[in-house]
This record gives sequence, structure tokens and C-alpha cells, in this order.
Amino acid sequence: MSNEEELDFWKMFEKKVSIRENEIVISNVIFPKINNRKILADKETKEYIEKSPFRLDYLKKDIYFENCDFHDFTLNKITFDNKVIFNNCKFFNNINFTHIIFNKELGIYDCTFFDVNLNINSQTTFNEGFRICKNKGKLNFELTLVYFSEGIFSVFVNDDLELFNLEMNSCIIYDKSYLELIGNTFNKLVLNDIKEYSSDFLIQHSTVKEKFVLNDCLFSNTRFYNLNLINCFIDASGVTLDNLLINDIKWGNLDNKFKDKYHNNKSKSNRSLFKELKNSYEKRGDIIEANKFYALEMKEREKELERDKKEDKNIFEWLVFKIHGLSSNHSQDWTLALYWILIIGATFSFINNCSGFWSLFITVIFSMIIFFCNNFNKWIKLLLFYGLYILKTGDILLHDVVKVINPFEKSSGIGLIEFLSKIIIAYLIYQLIVSIRQNTRRK
Repeated sequence: MSNEEELDFWKMFEKKVSIRENEIVISNVIFPKINNRKILADKETKEYIEKSPFRLDYLKKDIYFENCDFHDFTLNKITFDNKVIFNNCKFFNNINFTHIIFNKELGIYDCTFFDVNLNINSQTTFNEGFRICKNKGKLNFELTLVYFSEGIFSVFVNDDLELFNLEMNSCIIYDKSYLELIGNTFNKLVLNDIKEYSSDFLIQHSTVKEKFVLNDCLFSNTRFYNLNLINCFIDASGVTLDNLLINDIKWGNLDNKFKDKYHNNKSKSNRSLFKELKNSYEKRGDIIEANKFYALEMKEREKELERDKKEDKNIFEWLVFKIHGLSSNHSQDWTLALYWILIIGATFSFINNCSGFWSLFITVIFSMIIFFCNNFNKWIKLLLFYGLYILKTGDILLHDVVKVINPFEKSSGIGLIEFLSKIIIAYLIYQLIVSIRQNTRRK
């Protein structure tokens, strides 16, 4: 747009502005590419500056943009003393707010975004809240190094957006402000390095389709209600969620749900999140869900111990964790404990019934073939193993197996092998009882 065309636009713009005592209403304007630094720096034409919507006397009033179109809209180093509201506007290309101070509310309501990148960054400060509500279209919304000192940052009922990505990086939410995300459908929701001080963080009635990231964040008074996370991956490394309350979260399949960024850094573990979720479910009395996250917490702890083992630290604790996981999936899978009771019972019965080295050797070889075959699940392997046991020993009614499994079986004398079998079986029976209790009890 030439300088002459710009002047013509601002002459037209003056007719579209309704100036009242405390507010300015700008209606039905199709804005060209806007950069306020260029407007305010242009000294060639006094009229051009005076007709600008960013003149100082305008900034002292509430500013309402109604039914306007914006193309490449950039604001830089401005202080708005009163409200700035966009209502039923259309945005094309990019929107950039840099180093802005909003002393009153910034609101974006019922607007349409045409594949727009909305960027708010560089110490932009909200002193009385920011609301972005009931919009549609396609929006990539990114906030970087933004301060919320007072009021509410509300992303509310934007489920008509076909594409909605929200990313917050290195933002600070102070104790007189709070964050709420209600009634949205996000493709990606990414919160990196967010610090919140003694205020509320609420996500409610929302869906995340692809990716949900809570990375190196500190949140207090956190509430997650009615969330659909079935199809998204979750990365929650290094997050702290104090006073977490949760209800009606659809997790989907928890296997491979959480992205592993552990590597060699303890601070990147998901374990703190799993612990908070476990505790929150326990407070609600939902022990079944609590147990699921307890198992995930234990797996994360095992990763930590794997790293320590490579440094020759905590080797015994690593061994205990390994045994605990293999025997009952950290007291979560009673069928796994039962499986090992039956396997150990038959194994020691094999040893007691085999006569001669070669007989025992052949039995061990066939047993290894069965257990290292990946074409069968554990119960098929168990049946094959017991078939081999019966074929070898003739103990069709499994009398010897019962003797090994029964912890109260009396014996006239006890050798090393029998002593080991009793110790192992007693441990597995304990794991079986704990696992059943963990998966059936209610508070």
C-alpha cells in the first residue's frame, strides 16, 4: 500500500470511529497491514499520525473493535490504560503483540481466524485479565515470556475452532491471577516452564486430540475435570501439581500414553506426575485408578535405578524393584503372581522328581524352549510346561506341586532346595494377596 493509499484509508477510518466519553468503538473497518511502530514513527504527514487508532488520547479509553478485518496486525511497546475488545472480527495472516501492557481486560470474542498465528511475547503484561472465548476457524496461539499479574486468563468455549494449538512458554501467573481452560478442543496443548504462585489452574470440559505437554511447570490448586485425553500423547516431565483435584478424566490406554523424556536426567522424569495422580485418586477413594498410576510411578522409579546401576549405585534396590515388577507388576497384577506360583511349584517338583544329571538337563532345555518362545502368551506356556511336567513325572493330579505350593506342608527334614522353595512361594503368595486386595478394595 502506497503512502497516498494509506492516507486515504485513515481518512475513511475517521468516519468509522465512534468516540464517546469513556470509549471508542471502531466498526466495520477492513484494516491493511498494521504496525503501530511504523505509524507512530512516520513524521511525513501529521494527518496520518493523528488519524491513527494508537494516538495517546485513544489509548486512555476503552477500545472496541466491532466486525473488523485485520491483515498482519502488529502491536509493539504500547500501554493500554483501559479495555481492548475484539468482537466478531476476522483475522488473516499473523497477529503479534510484543512488549504490551494491558492495564485492563483484553478480550477476543466470537472472532474468526483464517489459519492465523497469534503471538504474544516479550514481557507483555496483563494487569486485569485476558479472555479469548467462542471463536472459530484455525488458530495457533503462542504466549512466550508473558506476565499475568491480576485477573483471569480464560480460554473459554472455543470448541468451534477446527484447529486450535495453544502453547505457553516461560510465563508467570501471579497469586492474584489464575488460568482457566474451559470447553475447548485442542489439537495441541503445550505448557512449558510455567510458574504459578498460590492461585488456581483449571482445565475443564475439554479435549486434547494430539499432544498434551506439561514440562517443567509449577502449578498450585490444580483442578482437572471432565477431560478427554484418549487419543493424545502426554509429556509431563518435571511438573509439580500441588493440591491436585481430578474428576472424570478419560485417559484411554495408559500403555505408551506418556512420552519418555527421561534419558539421564532425573528432573525430566514423569514420576512426580504419577505420584500426584495416584494421591489424588486415593483421596477420592478411587483405588483402582490410583493403582494404575502407582504402577507407572514404580516403572519411572525403576528407570531411575537403571541409571544409578550404571553408576554402580543402589544395585540392591534395583534388584528388589526388578523382582517386585516381575512377580506382580508392583502388586498390580494378581494373575502374574499366580502364574509364578504355579511355575515355581512345578519347577521345584521337577527338581525333586528328576533322577540323574541328563534327565534334569533335558528337562531344563525343553523348559527354556517353552519359556523363550514368543509365539505364546504366559498361560499357553504354563499349559505346555505342565504338560511336560506330567509327561516326565507322571504326577497327573499334581500332588507334588501342591506340596511345594502349600506353605503349611509338614516335612520331617528340610534341605536347601526345599527351604528356597518355601521362601519364594511365601513371597509370591504374599504378592498374590496384596495384588488382589489392591485391585478390589474400596475406601
